[in-house]
Amino acid sequence: MSRTYDVVVLGSTGTVGKLVCEHLADHYQGKIKWAMAARNKAKMEKVKQDVAKRYSLRQDIPLLVADATDQVALNNIAKQTKVIMAMSGPFAKLGTNIVKACLKEGTNYVDITGEVQWVQQMIEEHHDEAARKGVKIVHCCGFDSIPSEIGAAFMADHIQKTFGRPCKSLEAQMVKGSGGLGGGTIYSLLGVFESPKDRLKRIGDAYALDPPDSSRGPDKGDMLGVKYSKATGKWTGPFIMAPVNTRVVRRTNALLQHKYGKNLSYNESVQVPNLFAALILSALMSLGGLLAWFNLTRKLIFKLVPAPGTGVTREQMDKGYWELALVGETQEEGGKPSRIARGRVGHDRDPGYLSTSRMCLEAAICLATQEKELRAAGMLQGGILTPGSAMGLVLAERLKAAGLTFEIDTDNAVDVSHKAHHA
Repeated sequence: MSRTYDVVVLGSTGTVGKLVCEHLADHYQGKIKWAMAARNKAKMEKVKQDVAKRYSLRQDIPLLVADATDQVALNNIAKQTKVIMAMSGPFAKLGTNIVKACLKEGTNYVDITGEVQWVQQMIEEHHDEAARKGVKIVHCCGFDSIPSEIGAAFMADHIQKTFGRPCKSLEAQMVKGSGGLGGGTIYSLLGVFESPKDRLKRIGDAYALDPPDSSRGPDKGDMLGVKYSKATGKWTGPFIMAPVNTRVVRRTNALLQHKYGKNLSYNESVQVPNLFAALILSALMSLGGLLAWFNLTRKLIFKLVPAPGTGVTREQMDKGYWELALVGETQEEGGKPSRIARGRVGHDRDPGYLSTSRMCLEAAICLATQEKELRAAGMLQGGILTPGSAMGLVLAERLKAAGLTFEIDTDNAVDVSHKAHHA
């Protein structure tokens, strides 16, 4: 694909978009051809000046102007680049026309949405066309759901290579995290409840994002109660991002013809200090969901939370971090009992902004520059895809180089360690 740019950062004046531009200036000067895009040229000029000053930016960065409602302008941007990075939500409102532009011009696409209802809509309306045209539309390339996706791929690969058996179950447990919750993230979470009630009912299905003809696994829904994990020795409660991440990972396994394991169970939770803390967390999550369900209380929450683009300072971002514990169990085979593997994935940056922006950028560059490696790895070549089905362990290598940590423990001994320096 011969295009003027490798990557266009659409929504470059927003918080995450600006961070993507910073990463490009800091790590990819002279290596990646990129441009900024947004609806306000004056704001782009300001971001460009700030980035150029902070990182001694030598290359000139073109500024492309387009509004999310201007299909012609979006088409014009899409035909100039290999990959569009969509960095501004809510995506149910702002993302559909960008996807349409990419499909029209044969351009690959990544975003940072966590809006399951919109992802389901895009699958229903555009998966067949994207698959036919060989266009990769890859949603959920931020904290939801790259750690879950690449963590699952990493663990499944380790289990199959070590024990020679497919997975019976995979699980991710949030161990720790810091960095604050920004207004944009909160608005996106609440925005899911703005969907029609029939759509909300459909995305409540644990396999809501799976192809319609795919076989279902044993999972019944999202974890709302408490559970003691024998594998990690921790009490766990419901994880706020699980309704997104679990459905994305299940879709990946289905798209890859159940590569991780047939009849696989995949779940996520949060580790807490004790049973009492787990019960409190469960009650708060249930109350939050109830308040978000009703229109009146949801509007009140919208008024109380920070506006999109606010709520987290740069100091909070720089001091942030996150870690997920990974647990995988093999299927029982030939009279052999199942085996359990444990591991972790993490990053020493806040999950919602610095880490999200870097993960999404690495996904975009992976699509733009590593087509040969992706084909060799058996990744899917078109459709409404997931990070795991579009990039998988090819992306994992980029994430390690970008500073993310991937480790596997087996039988309480570190069996495989992949920890890279912070880039």
